[in-house]
Amino acid sequence: MTKLSRVVLILFAFCAAAAAGCSKEGGKKTYHNHPYLSQSPWPIIHHSSFQEAATKFRGPVPSSSGTVTRDWYASEQWGPGPVLFDSQGNVLVMKVDIFVKKHFFIKYNPDTMKEISSFSVSIPDPLGGLYSFVDNSDCWWNGYSAVLSRICSSGTTMSEDLHLDLSTLYPGQMMTDDSIVAMSPLYSSPGMIDVAFVTQGMKSEHAGGILTKVTTGARAGVLRVNKDQSTGLFLKNFSTEENISNSFAIDPDGGIYIATNKFAYKLRLEQGTEGEELKEAWKVAYDSGPPIPSYPCPMTTSTEMCVIKAFQNSVKFADGTGTTPTLMGPNQEYVSFFDGGRPMKLVVLRTKDGSSVDNIDQPIPFSEPASQTENTISAFGDVFAVENNYSYGAAAYKMSGTYGDETIALLWTNPTIFAPNAVPMISGDSDMFYVFEMKNKDPNYPFDVWNGDPDWYVTALDLDTGDVVWQQFIGNGISYNSVYAPLSMDDRGRMYIGLFGGLLRVR
Repeated sequence: MTKLSRVVLILFAFCAAAAAGCSKEGGKKTYHNHPYLSQSPWPIIHHSSFQEAATKFRGPVPSSSGTVTRDWYASEQWGPGPVLFDSQGNVLVMKVDIFVKKHFFIKYNPDTMKEISSFSVSIPDPLGGLYSFVDNSDCWWNGYSAVLSRICSSGTTMSEDLHLDLSTLYPGQMMTDDSIVAMSPLYSSPGMIDVAFVTQGMKSEHAGGILTKVTTGARAGVLRVNKDQSTGLFLKNFSTEENISNSFAIDPDGGIYIATNKFAYKLRLEQGTEGEELKEAWKVAYDSGPPIPSYPCPMTTSTEMCVIKAFQNSVKFADGTGTTPTLMGPNQEYVSFFDGGRPMKLVVLRTKDGSSVDNIDQPIPFSEPASQTENTISAFGDVFAVENNYSYGAAAYKMSGTYGDETIALLWTNPTIFAPNAVPMISGDSDMFYVFEMKNKDPNYPFDVWNGDPDWYVTALDLDTGDVVWQQFIGNGISYNSVYAPLSMDDRGRMYIGLFGGLLRVR
């Protein structure tokens, strides 16, 4: 498909789904057809409930001098910072301070970048709950431990509107040491909202100068919150050998697509013999690859810092797949992810029954044995792209054919790109694949993104060819490390990413 025809096709599909610029309600833009998400261009991490990590909007374009404008806002809090937007276009940054064990929620004016309001909460596991969403009341949902929290703003005040500790509300079903990884609202609910969530089912043990990961068993659930703030819980317990390191995808028909370290699942909330139940629609095994290795770390270093150092220094972060499942196709007919094998291999399943799409040209895009991604696949129309987080490489595939007779061809690979951790993004209008790239000046640290004083760049690749279209230097050193935060973009051509030491905007 040509560049023009892809944009026309996707614009038509977005208009049909009431996307931005295609429909207005009461003079306001409507960006999607999800009734419980904020009408903003980026109401949920990875852009939508489909986890596409893509947008139809136009990304930053270099000026005649060949550069884009880089704005840097340093932060007193140190840690990753996913960026969302509300329906008014305000910039919402969740800063995760791993040293003081707090989540900070900050709302900025998008024109002045002045702080409007903020809120913070102490948490036992600062690396939990990194995936959140903004609801149709512009309230921010976050999770940590066994808590689901709703945070709302009024003027210059931001406060917690709901605090739902599931270990207290449902003792024996949820435990205090459950760590909620991600949450997303379903498309329908008989109550105020139905929020799906997953727990990690894995904990870090730090003893004898060694950091190890121990699997305890993950859970998936749907929490129904009623208008009177009463709740109902529908729970799915996975085996004690299964954990979850990523978010999940949801389709408009209620399908919940989850990848543990052993299996890919489609779950649905359905009527059973004793009321509604969270049931398996299908379950598919995949190559989970080697387990997470132990990591030497002095006992004088905090467990949280050991975890950061481990996955920042080329130790596999996820047990099994590192990717959040991505839904693709005009009607979400496919779900894709990369397995945990070394080197990694593309997996594409049909969402109807979990059957595999096997006609894939070069399902292993990178030959290096260490190749693996810890981020979701970016999908836009018939093209989807991936970055290799453990050695050099970015690649894109193109799907063609009819349902049941599909062909997936490797479109291109670029072996010169090293994007070690940030979630990439496709801009459909720009026909670009954006990555956050590291260029390390110290040859003694070829892939070490913690040491070696690396340089960091935003790099734009042509989505059709993989060629580098432009690069913008961002900064040098640990402050500019993305620590697995996603690239986010509004509908005014401004790209944001919360880096370890602050907030970056490229425009």
